[in-house]
Amino acid sequence: MKKTLILLIIFLMPAVALADDSAVQAANQSYIFNITYDDAQDAVSKALTEKLASENKTGQSVSAIISARKTTPLYSSNKPVDVEMRGLRVDSSVNRWSANLIISSEDKVISALPLAGRYMIMSEIPVLKHQARNGDVISKDDVDLKLFPQESIHGDTVSDISDMIGKSPVRVVSPNRPVRTSEISAPSLIKKNALVQMRYKTNSMEITTVGQALADGAQGDVIEIRNTSSKKITRAVVTNSNTVDVIAQSMQASDAQPHAPVNY
Repeated sequence: MKKTLILLIIFLMPAVALADDSAVQAANQSYIFNITYDDAQDAVSKALTEKLASENKTGQSVSAIISARKTTPLYSSNKPVDVEMRGLRVDSSVNRWSANLIISSEDKVISALPLAGRYMIMSEIPVLKHQARNGDVISKDDVDLKLFPQESIHGDTVSDISDMIGKSPVRVVSPNRPVRTSEISAPSLIKKNALVQMRYKTNSMEITTVGQALADGAQGDVIEIRNTSSKKITRAVVTNSNTVDVIAQSMQASDAQPHAPVNY
């Protein structure tokens, strides 16, 4: 079986002692090279992404988690070391993995650490960069893409950035989290209590008058309008920011398709 080798790039950071009595103590301080759990998880994540993609199981990013990880480094040394991830094995039925972390110096293996854990398939989801409120219109500059575990994403989560742009929050939406389709809608073109032109059309005539909106409405929404002359309340389809098309009387009592366009 082909072995998966991942070479970790170890950033070598000297541990500096705070010496207030002698410069010689600082000069004699040993350098410490640490291999962290995050280093190992990043390497495993990359290897899993490549392995599962090559097996046509997923083309998405994978995030690995090491079981029983600690806050202390996986391995520390006072000299540079090379690190390889060997023997990566995957059980995709339960999203588990195992591998060996091989640590060597001057072409000699000095330690072999068995590692295991679970992994999550990640999906790139659009999120808001900052809090947005009802009335705000979401633009491209307001949206970012972030990776989230697929298992935490709801079926009604907005997954395409184009489905957010141009929309308005129904209420306050917090940033940096998946947004659900019920949290955004087309921005209201007509506000409650606004005066609008009521238009009623048939094949042979068109009648217009002034009405007052009794609710906010986006394009295509059906809202109630009060005729300012007769005071009669009727339902109409929002056409633009100052015009509504009155629904035919025969459809006023039916709620079968309240948002469908009406042909007069």
